Amino acid sequence: MTVPSFSTACRLLLLTGCALVALRPALAQTTGAEGEELQEITVTGQRTSNLRATAVKRDAVQVLDAVSADETGTLPDFNVADALKRVAGVNVLIYQGEPRFVTIRGFDANYDTVTIDGFTFATPDSGGRQVYMETLPSNLAQRMEVYKSGSPDLDGHAVGGVVNLVTPSAFDFPDATTVVSAKGGYNLQRDDADGRTPAGEGQVRSSWQFGRDDQFGLLVSASYWERDIFVPQEETASATNWYQANGKPAATPYGGNGIAVPAGRLWYNYQDDRRRLGTSARLDWKPNPQLSAHLSSFYYYQHETAVRNDLNAAVNNGATDSGQTETSGTLSAASQYAQRANLNFTRKLWGANGGGSYIFADDLIADLGASWSRALLDNPQIFDRFTQNNLAFTYDTSGDAPLFTAVDGPKAHNWALYNQNYRQFQDYQLGENVFDVQASLSRHAGPGDRGLGFKVGAKWVGTRQNNSLTQTTYNAGGYTLADTFAGQYTCGYTCNDGGIPLINQALADQAFWRSYAKVAAVYAGSATQTSDTASALGGDYHVDEDIYAGYGLLATRRTGDGYRPACGWKPPASPPTAM
Repeated sequence: MTVPSFSTACRLLLLTGCALVALRPALAQTTGAEGEELQEITVTGQRTSNLRATAVKRDAVQVLDAVSADETGTLPDFNVADALKRVAGVNVLIYQGEPRFVTIRGFDANYDTVTIDGFTFATPDSGGRQVYMETLPSNLAQRMEVYKSGSPDLDGHAVGGVVNLVTPSAFDFPDATTVVSAKGGYNLQRDDADGRTPAGEGQVRSSWQFGRDDQFGLLVSASYWERDIFVPQEETASATNWYQANGKPAATPYGGNGIAVPAGRLWYNYQDDRRRLGTSARLDWKPNPQLSAHLSSFYYYQHETAVRNDLNAAVNNGATDSGQTETSGTLSAASQYAQRANLNFTRKLWGANGGGSYIFADDLIADLGASWSRALLDNPQIFDRFTQNNLAFTYDTSGDAPLFTAVDGPKAHNWALYNQNYRQFQDYQLGENVFDVQASLSRHAGPGDRGLGFKVGAKWVGTRQNNSLTQTTYNAGGYTLADTFAGQYTCGYTCNDGGIPLINQALADQAFWRSYAKVAAVYAGSATQTSDTASALGGDYHVDEDIYAGYGLLATRRTGDGYRPACGWKPPASPPTAM
């Protein structure tokens, strides 16, 4: 699927925004004659949403916080995790400037559960149970509920807590409501780090009520978001070295003269371009106060292209440190490598859910619902690396970041001396289906209910996940960094000693294919192929998980807003199987 980029005009937006709200006519008409009666004027705003969120928190059985959209159904955020940052006890893990995972009460994101309208859904990310939040636009939810304590009707896996994204309904708004919004901005980053790039978002949401007595409601929404940023950064190696007074390596950590020396310097510069597209629709039916039902669907797409340019120096084992002071010295031997990584991520999430509720006599409520969702991740990557060995560096740790400077500058900047280490191709793919079926029967157990109440229910969640990884490495290509360098540089954080040489992708491709020529299954040139069988086998697996749960809940609340003790029981769930 191809996602269109912003037009030239949109890219010129600078910290501007606009919003157009078309609601049921409630505006005052221009008065014609003196004494003419004016129509009612309706003002919408944020206060009502705050009151709504407060009411949800007050009436819940569990410890709960909530964030509600304003009267027009909008949230001032780029994705749902941005809005969740404002909830006490909730934190987010930010990657390249955008919230990616949500943590509750300090627990790892793998111990939290995220649901849409109470249903578990698939996530286009690998490595655990954490839910990837970047694909979810802010107009997905009318309200976000964060449960910080457990109860039998919540997911038993949610040790940290539960985030429930409540989708909007056409009955939440006046009839024939349309909301259109656009936001634009500009990243004011350093020019020497290739910054100053545009960002923007557009959203639209429309709802209608129709049928006899307006018993049907339809809401549709769409959003598009784009951002292109550069992220310069500098890191020290994960380890430190220790030396004796004569400059030789110490036998143990913290040994020798006790001065910690960085084991390397890492310069990175990421160019990260992300585009996100989302659509959703929800049909509600409410023929009378006792019966209600809904059917909703969604599709979310995100494409991320990241180019990472590196120039990293790693101190060799056995290197000596001469002229050492508390903050400086000269390291006799280090390897410096330049690398370009092309990282592509295509993530898709789509699905549907539906449910119904019926209120019998004596306030007995029966609920039934089901959902299905599918997530896909396609992550092809290419790495080109070139290395020169046996370089000496001076270092200085007196500033904010350690500085490494080559003793022999002309040699360190002679790109013809950087031989090709490897070109590596990786392709990781994930596909996941999640099914959720649930039913419950309750009385006086909902928000705001008083007196003794109960709730019993059952739930099945089935997960089918497939993972695959292919990885092939080509060594000894016989060409150098000079064959792929087009004279351009970029910068890490400090940018001393010349900066990062940019590997030109087109030149790197040409050099590689000249070295690796395939003719009738006979490989000419000098490149050798190595298939990483161990990594491939470790990355090829599937997971089948079925969770069956039943629960019972008793709750009571006295008249007013007093305490509401609750107790219940849920049997243990079944373990997953993996192959």
